[in-house]
Amino acid sequence: MDTFLGTKKFSSSSVRKGFWIKIPFIQQLLTSKEFALACFFCCLFFILGVRLFWLQVVKYDQYDAQLSRLHYKESLLEPERGDIYALDKG
Repeated sequence: MDTFLGTKKFSSSSVRKGFWIKIPFIQQLLTSKEFALACFFCCLFFILGVRLFWLQVVKYDQYDAQLSRLHYKESLLEPERGDIYALDKG
């Protein structure tokens, strides 16, 4: 046995490397275009999910403060004063 960076390096006879790749169904699955396309879309949806989590959970306070500044505004409304006509002279 040879050592590499403090770990033991085993020969191929002692460890069965990639035995599952030799199974015909797995081999066919890994080489199909549909599997590659499914993996691509799974990665895209995972990235989208992480981004949505980041925006909705992690950055919630920042966007909530920004929303409050945009939607709520204080202002003093001056009422219009008109003439009051009364029938009594009192």
